[in-house]
Amino acid sequence: MKKRVISTLLAAMMAIGLFTGCGNKESAGSKDGSSKAEESKAPAESGGTESGETVTITWCIPGDKQEDHDKVMEDVNKKIKEKINVELNLDIIPQGEFNDKMKLKSTGGEEYDLTFTANWLNSFDENMSRDAFLPLNDLLDAYGSDIKAAMPEWLLKTAEVKGEIYAVPNQQITAKQYGVVVQKEYAKKYNLDMTSMKSIRDIEPFLDEIVANEPDLYPIDKRVDAYLFAEYETIANGLVCVDKKTGNIYSLDEVIADQLKLDNEWYQKGYIQKDIATVTDNSADVKANRYVVSLSTYKPGWDAEYTNRQGVEYISIPIEGTYVGVTSGIETMTAVNVNSKHPEEAIKLLNLIFADKEIYNELLYGLEGTHYNVVSENHVEVAANSKYNLSSYGWKMGNQFNAWYMPGQEDGLWEATDKLNKEADVSPLRGFTFSQENVQAELAQLAAVVAEFKNGQFDTSNIDQFITDYKNKLNQAGIQTVKEEVLRQVNEWKASK
Repeated sequence: MKKRVISTLLAAMMAIGLFTGCGNKESAGSKDGSSKAEESKAPAESGGTESGETVTITWCIPGDKQEDHDKVMEDVNKKIKEKINVELNLDIIPQGEFNDKMKLKSTGGEEYDLTFTANWLNSFDENMSRDAFLPLNDLLDAYGSDIKAAMPEWLLKTAEVKGEIYAVPNQQITAKQYGVVVQKEYAKKYNLDMTSMKSIRDIEPFLDEIVANEPDLYPIDKRVDAYLFAEYETIANGLVCVDKKTGNIYSLDEVIADQLKLDNEWYQKGYIQKDIATVTDNSADVKANRYVVSLSTYKPGWDAEYTNRQGVEYISIPIEGTYVGVTSGIETMTAVNVNSKHPEEAIKLLNLIFADKEIYNELLYGLEGTHYNVVSENHVEVAANSKYNLSSYGWKMGNQFNAWYMPGQEDGLWEATDKLNKEADVSPLRGFTFSQENVQAELAQLAAVVAEFKNGQFDTSNIDQFITDYKNKLNQAGIQTVKEEVLRQVNEWKASK
């Protein structure tokens, strides 16, 4: 109903000429992430209410609120208000609390406008199952010209369901390649080979050195499942796996054993912290650089990003193979709350963040001379003892290709990222979107099973029995029903192409 109302209102308003044209489509889409000064300063479409009242848009993202947050937001809002008569309330919520707080906001009808959503945090699928997000096609057509210009259509449609877009992907690395970042001090100390690895197993001798010689450190922070990530991509809340090479579809219980055995082996060898089963938020250990290695998704400039954020030097090592998955781009998106009182202004604000390099970078770096210093054109460094630094948050909002370069990042980084995106293998199911509508009960039951068995594979004394029990519970909860529904929808999708 809300979509039809918005569509009707927009059509009527456009008919009487209240909207301007689409604007310049080059300013936000340049390969090097730069935009011409005159384009950045160009007046945006007017915002605020019809009465001229300034609208405040609340945008929820995960992270750590900075000490000088209010000081920076005061200055940022002067610029935003001048351009679109909107003010931004950037609500930064600790990542460990983000899921629960956003669910409470959504189910309780709490007012907010924009939110970070993904397949791993503030689940897009779960939000869609309770109709928490607003359809955006009409709003993007009217107010999102710079968003649409910044990315290819296939990326913009990452969160498209039945022809309607429900979230805007943040423009950044899209292709997936996994790898490791390693504290350089220990890489040198133990002679780690810094060339590209063929397999995550190649780093095990180095982890053995950390176990033997660095008792106060954790060898590895495992942010992706190494075996599953290398062989499969997942859909349906991670319960169905798609073979990256063939496109064949498997239920999680059919392919999970090797991953669980690897986890158990690494735990027994001491690579993974002993209290992993009870850790719900390891951000304090990450900040303290207690992890020598982090296993995650690789991207160009990753080592410089880690170094600047962590305060000690890191190196990055990719593991071969890049891939654009079924829903690549879903890992970091921005959606509009279905209960937003100002959806038009929310999209105007998001569009401005995509287009305006100055405002985008001030959100990341703060105030020049106070929180950062200019090194050269498009290159900055965080000031000593800065009380504001969100430079590592570029992927959480807007167009990261507009970000300034940090120390250690070289000119051409964004071209390299774009090249990696374009040269990656593409999923045979790219463009398919799974609808949970027919299996919501099974997905809820399966989520409970996954939560029950989460992290149990690490310290179990009998990994084979653990795997058997896990598989049995998944089957009892209806995982085959979910797989069959995925297969049915995939076949319909293929037939419609």
